[in-house]
Amino acid sequence: VLVCLGFFLCNTLVNTKLNITKFYSNFEIATYKSAFKCFPTCQIICCVFHLVQNWFKKIQQNTVLHIT
Repeated sequence: VLVCLGFFLCNTLVNTKLNITKFYSNFEIATYKSAFKCFPTCQIICCVFHLVQNWFKKIQQNTVLHIT
């Protein structure tokens, strides 16, 4: 939503069209959808650190996979 709001403000207030080719984000579906809605040709690049951090948290919560 914030991505599209920024896009709207640039188009309306400054009369400048943004041409975003790369969009850096974490792994959130809402962010993907918002970015692709405003910039359908952009490439989304995700943060691997946050992905691995989330995996580690899930492994620690799982009693079968837990690493001691």
